[in-house]
Amino acid sequence: LSSSSAASDVYKRQDEHAHATMRARVRRLAQPGGTSAAPPAGASDVPDAPDALAQSASDALPLLDAEAGTPQLALRLFAVEVSRPQSEAERARRATPPPLMSLPARLELAPGDVLAVVGPSGCGKSRLLRALAALDRLRAGDVALGSRDSAGGWSSAERRLSTVSTPRWRSALAFVPQNIPPLSGTPAELLAEVAAFGARATGACAAERPPATDALRARALAIAASVGLTSSHVDSAWNTLSGGERHRAMLALALALKPSVLLLDEPTAACDPEAAARVEAAVLRVVATGVVAVWVTHDARQAARVATVELELVDDGREGEHARDADGDVEHAV
Repeated sequence: LSSSSAASDVYKRQDEHAHATMRARVRRLAQPGGTSAAPPAGASDVPDAPDALAQSASDALPLLDAEAGTPQLALRLFAVEVSRPQSEAERARRATPPPLMSLPARLELAPGDVLAVVGPSGCGKSRLLRALAALDRLRAGDVALGSRDSAGGWSSAERRLSTVSTPRWRSALAFVPQNIPPLSGTPAELLAEVAAFGARATGACAAERPPATDALRARALAIAASVGLTSSHVDSAWNTLSGGERHRAMLALALALKPSVLLLDEPTAACDPEAAARVEAAVLRVVATGVVAVWVTHDARQAARVATVELELVDDGREGEHARDADGDVEHAV
């Protein structure tokens, strides 16, 4: 009975947001953990990552600093709007659904930034990640990946989601969904397939794109170990792994590939406190090498631990409210 009541509450909250456009409030934090705001009632009881545990996870990743890896790129969002799911009537009329969320006119994330996306259930956090991964279309706006030139301007080689091919766009990102779909083969085989896809999408010739180098596999194994997995997990069939093991294995592959942008949808949802701390430490170690991360979470404490930028999605009717940073300064609501 209590489970049914809880489910009803979730559906009620989602229904309340069904006809409201979510607005975004953005504030930049000095560093991960830079906010002192108290978590709201009902926030997760996962404790802060113990320093010793975080250090042990970092020590398990010696390969990450030794390899130049992917070029460091900034992620820029321009007046992005994400649509709510299309209804059957809208599909029949070929109508565009109304916006589910509207983001600021401009939001820039530098290499090494972690954007924590927080908000109520049903507000569109996962749909935002899918749009950034080019799995769903944006309702409006655009997204760009690029770097600054010597004069401080943006490089002419900047990629725009609206203009580049989907394979080329996706080759710069790694998306780890909250629910891992059924997969065939093993994590090691998937790593080889994704590495080859990325090389093909960026135009590398056959000699430049081995299926999976020894260094890439070694990096994946090191990261897997840092989140509590072994080489046997990486070489086992997906369908023999538990739900939590599948999720951590997928995360290890994504981190090993070291994309320019990492999209994480509740990456610790299936973790106990110790595993959650290990996942946070592993992600932050990779991000520190110049990766941009967009991290969806329901946990205010986790957002405070990992984020350099926080994006809070709120009901349109609350857009006049303000957020305060750790020093009590009022931020503009956007």
